[in-house]
Amino acid sequence: MRIDLDGNGRDEFVISATHYKNGDEIPDESRANPYSFVMTERVVDGKTKTELVDGEFYPEAKADSAPNKFEIAALLDLNGDSKIDIVVRSAYYEGDEITVYEYQPSGAKKVLNVGCGL
Repeated sequence: MRIDLDGNGRDEFVISATHYKNGDEIPDESRANPYSFVMTERVVDGKTKTELVDGEFYPEAKADSAPNKFEIAALLDLNGDSKIDIVVRSAYYEGDEITVYEYQPSGAKKVLNVGCGL
C-alpha cells in the first residue's frame, strides 16, 4: 500500500508478505524457509530504506514453534496526531493478535497490543 504515513507530503510503502509451503494455511509448526512480515519502505536522503514493522522468518525448521501470519489490518490515524498508524493482525493456529504501531522517524513503535490464544 502506498500512503503518506508521517504527513510530510511524501508517500511511503507498507508491504505485507507471507510464504508457507502449504499456501495460505497457517502451519502448526515451523518448517524451513517460511516467513510472514509487515514492513515499510521510504526514501531518506535520496536512498531507499526498508524497515521491519513485525514478522517472523524461519531459515531452518524450529521445533515446538508455531509460525504467525502477519498482515496489514488498517492504516489510519488512531490518536489524532495527523500521522497514520499501522495496525497489524497476526495469527497462529490457536490464536489471534492486533498490534498498533506509531510511525516515527526512527521506525515503527509498538504502542498497543491485544491478543487471545493458547
